Amino acid sequence: MRVLLTILVCFVACGCASNTGSSQNEQVTNYSEALAPRKIPLGKLGRPVGTALTIEGVRQKHGKFAGGFLVVDTVNDQKLAKPVSILIQNSKNLLPADTRCVFEGYETGSMAGEPPALRKGRLESTHQVNWQFWRTFVITSVIEPKSLKIK
Repeated sequence: MRVLLTILVCFVACGCASNTGSSQNEQVTNYSEALAPRKIPLGKLGRPVGTALTIEGVRQKHGKFAGGFLVVDTVNDQKLAKPVSILIQNSKNLLPADTRCVFEGYETGSMAGEPPALRKGRLESTHQVNWQFWRTFVITSVIEPKSLKIK
């Protein structure tokens, strides 16, 4: 990713990306700025999205999708001041109840809900979810419990 970003920044800086109009050059410049490390969104766990993490916690007890959420109390061997609930991806089954889980992986995210551009004159959304960035944790390795398998 860093190599791609470096190539893109160099490409823009030397003017190789410029076309006939200055607006296209501005678009490329804005795009490279959006990729700069300071612009990467923070995850719920306090680190930039995509950062390798080891998390620990227990399954969320309440809610419609509780079996897929982990209440994280430790990140990279550091206790959090306040536990954070996050949706777990890449698990073949529900998280076990009342069992401490330890996972390696990373946070990612996607947009959920209806983008404002789709409304075009409508005052109310047709979706139940407001337009938002939804963060999830992708498991790359299960440390505990050994019975939990990833896809």
